[in-house]
Amino acid sequence: MIKKILAVGLTAAFFLSAGGTALAASSSASKAVGTSHMQAASDFVIKNGVLTEYKGSGGDVVIPNTVTGIGECAFGGCENLKSVTIPKSVTSIGEDVFLECVKLEKIIVDSGNAYYSSVNGVLYNKGKTVLIKCPEGKKGKLLIPNTVVTISACACADCIGLTEVTIPSSVRFIYRCAFSDCKGLKTLNIYTSYPIVDEEAFYVYFDLGPDGDGFGGRRNTIETVNYAGSSADWEAAGFPLIVGNTLNLNCLSVNITAQPKSQSVRLGEPVTFSVKASGSGLKYQWYFKKKGQTSFSEWKGRIGRTETVIPNSTWDGIQIYCKVTDSKGNSVASDKATVTVKPAIEITAQPKSQSVKLGESVTFSVKASGSGLKYQWYFKKKGQKSFSEWKGRIGRTETVTPNATWNGIQIYCKITDSAGNTVNSATATVKIG
Repeated sequence: MIKKILAVGLTAAFFLSAGGTALAASSSASKAVGTSHMQAASDFVIKNGVLTEYKGSGGDVVIPNTVTGIGECAFGGCENLKSVTIPKSVTSIGEDVFLECVKLEKIIVDSGNAYYSSVNGVLYNKGKTVLIKCPEGKKGKLLIPNTVVTISACACADCIGLTEVTIPSSVRFIYRCAFSDCKGLKTLNIYTSYPIVDEEAFYVYFDLGPDGDGFGGRRNTIETVNYAGSSADWEAAGFPLIVGNTLNLNCLSVNITAQPKSQSVRLGEPVTFSVKASGSGLKYQWYFKKKGQTSFSEWKGRIGRTETVIPNSTWDGIQIYCKVTDSKGNSVASDKATVTVKPAIEITAQPKSQSVKLGESVTFSVKASGSGLKYQWYFKKKGQKSFSEWKGRIGRTETVTPNATWNGIQIYCKITDSAGNTVNSATATVKIG
């Protein structure tokens, strides 16, 4: 898309300095760095700490931690690039670094980086006030954090898999081609009023053909535009949208500010779901869908902003979301969160069979994860039909000096957690040599 824009003289209008400040610039902005894949050092062209070119085959790429900058178009045209990890050493990122990386799904920034950050695979400055780049391969919904003030030039350009975008009330600047060629975008949720919007922020570009004069553009037709305020606010700001089927005014008086999170818990442990939203007279209703089910069901009685439950084994893989409704009947659904239910007790190291000489000590040990674990060892000597409790042997590790009657003895440990759940270890055998 950006090459098309350049063909008609529409140069990029945004460059981020090392401090993450938005600066107007031409396409000849100063050099910075690119990304690196877990491959050979020859995949990366690095000059004076700046990654100027990536020559690898793509996939999941990790930039070397010696890189301090990513240069202009460093990954440009890498069609097989799937993810990029940016180390904390990077202090500057140039223009069009990921241009035409059509399969790029996520950009990951080391949490220790002082200049940049990422949320759900999208690149921001450290303070998350500037949306720098949404990867072109991202699909579905894009919920922009409510800290973002500026959506950079071409930030979401060519993201043809995006179907829904939510622009929070914090946004004041939407630069040229910010959402250009987002051909799959069908729903736009707008919370902000009086933003400064470039007239080509939502253009879709097309080739006029050999008889035309190069490339042309038209405004994107979006089926549903949900405004928090009046559409006149955007029209007055030169907002360039053609609304397709539906225009819903004042329907976004509910704004979710914190989404429920996916979690992993042990069987018998409580799990808590929480959602935060802004609006008037809010009501909450949670919904669930278990693994194998095709649709969500209302979670009866779960109408709080925060809900806690102790899941059983059928909850493994369950999905949860919350529908938030305001006093006017306007509603919005949260993101879906998934619960992974692990066994209440999980043995991570089993006792081992051993051969010892008469008079030598032997040690049995078991390792397990769980809550409030207690241990009890059992034994069965050769010729006995059943196991007996090994009196006083209640440690995770037990050592004993066996006598001759212990040859062929079998040992196992029964582990119990604070909720009364139990699991038996594997059986170990002792041979007396």
